[in-house]
Amino acid sequence: MGESTAVAPFSSAKKWSGQSYGEHGNWLLGAPDVLLDPASEFARQAEEIGAKGLRVLLLASSDRPVDDPDAPGVVTPQALVVLEQRIRPDAQDTLEYFAGQKVDVKVISGDNAVSVGAVASSLGLPGGDNPIDARTLPDDRDDLARLSDPQRHSDESGRIRNARWSGPCSRGGTPSR
Repeated sequence: MGESTAVAPFSSAKKWSGQSYGEHGNWLLGAPDVLLDPASEFARQAEEIGAKGLRVLLLASSDRPVDDPDAPGVVTPQALVVLEQRIRPDAQDTLEYFAGQKVDVKVISGDNAVSVGAVASSLGLPGGDNPIDARTLPDDRDDLARLSDPQRHSDESGRIRNARWSGPCSRGGTPSR
């Protein structure tokens, strides 16, 4: 392909990375739901695959160098890259621990919430089929608090990210495994 003329490292804010090769083109790898028109066939296929719990990335070309302020520009899909999500061996035990402690676990994802929700559902997590897309979370603290079940009052919280635990628990440490 030749020498790279520009690089755009991945960032959570834009959800894609890329590399330009001068006359050989500009290439992107990133989230289909960010880079594609939601009505496109590629977007439909990506969503369908993601709903099975698989990770989907889009390989695409662009009409702009990746360091252009208006990048990514016009995106032309080239391929969907499908990866299997790897669930930690202790994920089920961790979820059972939280259930035993009466902690409501919410699935919040900065990635494709449908895909992460499918993984959570495969672990039998109640509400796993109703994940929260972190990109749609409200900025207002009170609005954010309304996302939790108003019938339950708990200072404990857990966060599942691709079936991984992080956050405080009732004893102030990580759960025993």
